[in-house]
Amino acid sequence: MGVSRIQVLAGFTNRVSGFPPRPVRAKRGARTPSASPAQRAGYDVATACGNDGVLTAKPLRPRAQITRLDELKKTTLLVLIVAVVVIVIDQVVKYLVSSALPLGGAWSPLSGPNPLFQIVHVANTGVAFGLFKDLGVVFIIVPLVISGFIIYYARRLRADQTFMAFALGLTLGGALGNLIDRIRIGYVIDYFDIGVGALRNASNFADWSIVLGVIWLAVATLLDDRKQKQAHPSETSNSGS
Repeated sequence: MGVSRIQVLAGFTNRVSGFPPRPVRAKRGARTPSASPAQRAGYDVATACGNDGVLTAKPLRPRAQITRLDELKKTTLLVLIVAVVVIVIDQVVKYLVSSALPLGGAWSPLSGPNPLFQIVHVANTGVAFGLFKDLGVVFIIVPLVISGFIIYYARRLRADQTFMAFALGLTLGGALGNLIDRIRIGYVIDYFDIGVGALRNASNFADWSIVLGVIWLAVATLLDDRKQKQAHPSETSNSGS
C-alpha cells in the first residue's frame, strides 16, 4: 500500500511544528511498494509533495548518464590542465629567450665552437623541428583541426584512461603553443639547438611535447587494448574464431 494523504499531511505538520514525524507502520500483510517504472529503468527519482498533499515522483537523469558525465569531466579536465601547463611553460621560455638573445643569437653552458647543446633564438616558419618551411596559412589551419579532433576525442575517454588523457594534453598543448606564435608574430620561436657539427636541429618545448604526446598516446592505446582484452576474454576469443 502507498502512503495516504493523511499520513503526508501529518508529516508536513510535524515538520512545521518542530516535532519529529511519527513513524508510519505498515499494516500486517501489506505489500511493500514496488519500485516505479522510472526506478526500474535506472533513473534517480525525487519525490515531492504538492499543494494538495499528493506525493509525486519526478525522474531525474539516468544513473548511467550521471556516471558517464562524471567520467567525461575528469578526463577532459586532465587534458585541458596538461595542455595549459605545456602552453604556459613554452610561452614563458620563448619570452625569456627572445628577451635575452637577439634573433639568430646563441648561448651554451658548454665550451667549444659547436657544443652538443645550446640555447638559440631562431625563427622557424615550418613545423616541428624546422621541417616543411614557408607553407604559411596551412600551419594555422592544420593545428586548429588537430586541436578540435583532440578535444572531441578527449570527451569520449573513460575515467580510467588517464594515461591517454595525459598524452592528448601534451599533444594539444604543443600544437596550441606553436599556433600562438604563428598568429602573434608569424613564425615559431625555437630555442633548443642539439646536434654534432653540421647535424643540428632547433626545436622548442612545444615540439617535444607533441613528440612525447604521440609516443605516449601509442603506448597508452596498446595498454588500453590489452586491458580491454583481459577484461572481456570471451569477446576476444569469439572474434578470433
